[in-house]
Amino acid sequence: MIVGGDFAIALIDATLPDTSGIELAKLAANQNIPVLMLSENPRIGQELKRLDFQFLEKPFDLNLLLATSRRVMLEHAAHLKQIKPGAGFAAPNLEALRAEVAEAHQQFDAIVKHLGYLKL
Repeated sequence: MIVGGDFAIALIDATLPDTSGIELAKLAANQNIPVLMLSENPRIGQELKRLDFQFLEKPFDLNLLLATSRRVMLEHAAHLKQIKPGAGFAAPNLEALRAEVAEAHQQFDAIVKHLGYLKL
């Protein structure tokens, strides 16, 4: 569901029965979904801090959950705004790189043809 999903935030329990909550959080983060982890285990909380995931320790107050979720979503939006201007510079460079790779393929094919080798 996370891949290709459109979520405002992913609230993920760090200790899930069938999968790793941390791996699920990494997947969500790689899909540009803001993540808020939930955990009642202090050891896991330390690992979440090390991985730079925002988390709440259980039990927590509903108002704290709402406030923290809002903060995580706002921080995520601010990070995206910082990244997007840089992405505009990458697109022309990517097109230039693609053109160079295509030219290199053409040159290689010409050399192979000239030498009489078969390209596999």
